[in-house]
Amino acid sequence: MVKSSCKAGDKWQTSGQGGTVNWTVKSVSATVTVPAGTFTCIHTQGVSADGGGTADHWWAVGVGEVKMIADIGGQTVITELLGHSTDPSNGDNGNGGNGDNGDGGNGSACEVVLFDDFSGNLTDNWIPGRSVNVDDGIHDLSIENGELKWVQTWDYIESKASFGNDLVIEFDYRAGASSVQFGEFWVELVALTDTDHFTSGIYRGQYGNQNYHAVNIGRAPSPSDYNVVDKILDPPYLETMAPGSPREGKISFSYRDRQVQMQFENHQGEILKTNMVSTGNFTESKIRIWGMPNRFIDQVTVCVGENGGGGNGGNGDNGNGNGNGKAEFNLVKIVDTPGTIFYHLDEFPTLNNSGTVAFWADENRNWGTDGIYTGDGGTLSTILHVNDANVQDIWGYKSINDNGEVAVQLQYLQNNTTIEVRKDNSRTEIFSKNSYDGVNEVSDVADPQLNNHGEVSFWKSTWTPSGTRYGIFTSSGTGLKTVVDDTHGNAFKRFSKITSINDDGEVFFEAAPMGGEFSIYKSNGNTRKLIAAPGGRFQSVHDGVINNHGHVAFTGTGIDGYMSWTGMFMGDGDSVTDLILARIDGSTPFMFVTHASLNDHGDIAFVGLHDGLTSGNGLYAGVSPTNHKVIEAGDIIDGKEVSIVSMSRHSINNNGQIVFFVGFADGSQAIYRADPR
Repeated sequence: MVKSSCKAGDKWQTSGQGGTVNWTVKSVSATVTVPAGTFTCIHTQGVSADGGGTADHWWAVGVGEVKMIADIGGQTVITELLGHSTDPSNGDNGNGGNGDNGDGGNGSACEVVLFDDFSGNLTDNWIPGRSVNVDDGIHDLSIENGELKWVQTWDYIESKASFGNDLVIEFDYRAGASSVQFGEFWVELVALTDTDHFTSGIYRGQYGNQNYHAVNIGRAPSPSDYNVVDKILDPPYLETMAPGSPREGKISFSYRDRQVQMQFENHQGEILKTNMVSTGNFTESKIRIWGMPNRFIDQVTVCVGENGGGGNGGNGDNGNGNGNGKAEFNLVKIVDTPGTIFYHLDEFPTLNNSGTVAFWADENRNWGTDGIYTGDGGTLSTILHVNDANVQDIWGYKSINDNGEVAVQLQYLQNNTTIEVRKDNSRTEIFSKNSYDGVNEVSDVADPQLNNHGEVSFWKSTWTPSGTRYGIFTSSGTGLKTVVDDTHGNAFKRFSKITSINDDGEVFFEAAPMGGEFSIYKSNGNTRKLIAAPGGRFQSVHDGVINNHGHVAFTGTGIDGYMSWTGMFMGDGDSVTDLILARIDGSTPFMFVTHASLNDHGDIAFVGLHDGLTSGNGLYAGVSPTNHKVIEAGDIIDGKEVSIVSMSRHSINNNGQIVFFVGFADGSQAIYRADPR
């Protein structure tokens, strides 16, 4: 955060739990090029007073921070803005999250319609006011050194303009040195069409009789509003911070799809962020910002667009790529029945970044004539068939990489189950079940997953005289690498037959530790990180997939009070971010979600249910069942009604193409690829 009115050479100092930092404005017209584009920036540099490190930040007015280079403890950390757009019709880039490449801003899929750095008059964009429930109703708001200052409680500013039902509000914030620490700030939507208001506030420390953070839902703040029933107290927080943390940073408020979220991030990088909380539908509203004495704000930005921006989601290099613009796709048929020789089709097809789809299919009603095939909408290619020489059976497992190689699992007539990588007429044996060293014999393998370097991850069990051993392994065909197993020192008792591997050799796996339930991890064989586990917020975690940035998308379940929920989440071993939350009572856009698929841009695809569906399910590529629908039960494709939809964990590629299976009401089946328009 930096004032747009600063000049080169300005200096100041900040202090907090991270120590004292001396700041200098190095330039107010620095040109910086990052993946999101080229920006004219204010360049600030912070130097730790104790010599612990330096940090250079580049800020663009109306955009926020676009680049940061920090040298901390001898390690250099670089973050860059990956996406920024003012086109309200583009909703597929969403919001770059708080991760390795920094914050891509709140909702790059929306248009900035109001920006105020308080360099002019307060009444240019705002109507100042005071709660009618206190004193004489006279406000005491003023602009001081380019910041809007609050002197007394219950004052507010209200926007002159009105806005649609989806928006993002963001502003720089600081608390004066003498301010007490409670009831920091509120943002309120004032509906013009009815009497409903929505108020969201970040409370730090004690507020009234509450000794924890809270989000206030209901009427505007007033002296008697501490304990009203229309509050949700202590909601699920994605990020928290200590009450004594620095109180200077950025506050953001997003409203989209009848849900709100509020976040405060201080200069120390600590984040206080709420979960998405359900509220009403505001079709036309004004914005009110309330404050407490000795609070200051600056750089207020309001961003709106078709169904708003991407909100505050996305953790990591590319953030959450699911903004709220309307998603539109062209459907490409890969294969169907009975239009081809096939009778049964794969319910879990996969695809690579070229859009080539790998799938299993059977030619016979009674099974037994199956194979693995690839296709891109034209001619199909046979990778493996049960009638090939010495082949006895084929498992449905398959994984395709960008080289067109396909990992498969099959059984030869000699009764040895084998994992192979096949392409055209070539094959590489990765592992065979009948490997035997005279003492130990492999008894089973499952779920081969292939990366772009020809490395395959898989689950394996091994019979030994002392009992069966289990683990997750990788191989490129020469040697076997143990990712994790249940032998000495690893403390795991069970492993799911599910893996996923990225191009760095990091493997996602599910395992149950001794005395615990199935949890989600990633490991490269040397370093293992826990992504998420049951306990606390989660009742269960499962169905994960890892991308090339080391981020794992997974499904979680839990209970809030008496209401159960499912959700899509993303974690990297350091933090977990909410992508979508679904409650069965219909208070959220979705009632149920499952089968997350994730690409390298942080875009997701998943199967879900919502209360608008009378039967069956649907496939979606974002947080809105209306704007991010790919296909759902009841839709008509090629003159036939869809009754069921399914997908795999590897269904979305880096171009946003999504492959899926559909079962039609007439009993026929098909596999399609959805191509973004």
